Amino acid sequence: MYNNYFGFSEAPFNITPNSRFFFPTDACDEILKILRHGIVSRKGVIVVTGEAGTGKTLLVRFLEQDLAPKVKAVVLQNPNADFDTILELLFNRLDLHSACDDRTARLERLTCHLIEERSHGGMVCLLVDEAQDLDPHTLDEIRLVANLEFQGDALLPIVLIGQPDLNHKLDQPCAARIRQRIALARTTHRLIRMEVGPYIRSRLQVAGYDGTALFDPEAINLIAVYSGGIPRL
Repeated sequence: MYNNYFGFSEAPFNITPNSRFFFPTDACDEILKILRHGIVSRKGVIVVTGEAGTGKTLLVRFLEQDLAPKVKAVVLQNPNADFDTILELLFNRLDLHSACDDRTARLERLTCHLIEERSHGGMVCLLVDEAQDLDPHTLDEIRLVANLEFQGDALLPIVLIGQPDLNHKLDQPCAARIRQRIALARTTHRLIRMEVGPYIRSRLQVAGYDGTALFDPEAINLIAVYSGGIPRL
């Protein structure tokens, strides 16, 4: 009834992340450029942090599609995964078949595959969403794939994306080894006041609305105030 009344093809303000609703602010564009550069240039580990609701998961979804087909992005969305589960995910997504459970052998198999991809002009990256929830031991062990190199380049660029608590975990002594692999770090931000109106209109247009303005300026001002510029709110 709601969608039919306003002429929407789908709900414009659904909180489930959908890359079609990605709204590129200037700050977000800068982060995307940094991420693309860091991944394509094989910089190693990149960290992106931000408050809940500022669009980090949506950024992951958009980045995954934006990098394709040249870069195959493997997305980890299970913050409870241990390192062996992460390895299993990589093997499954890359169609690597191995009956061997030995970690060293699997890392060697992965290395050979990534070198082969590199020789054909392709590459793979690992995007870890909600990384603030990773177990400290798992976070430390991620360095094992971050360390995979060939001719001075990282074979598997890794992007750790999470809430500010991720920075606190990375500052702990147990994370010293993975911290040394961080090449770039950026922070997502709330929408500024002048972005709230265009953000709302953008979502309405993606949802198929092409009528007159549904929100008057005062309504947009109130939305900006009460949401604090957090897109999810």
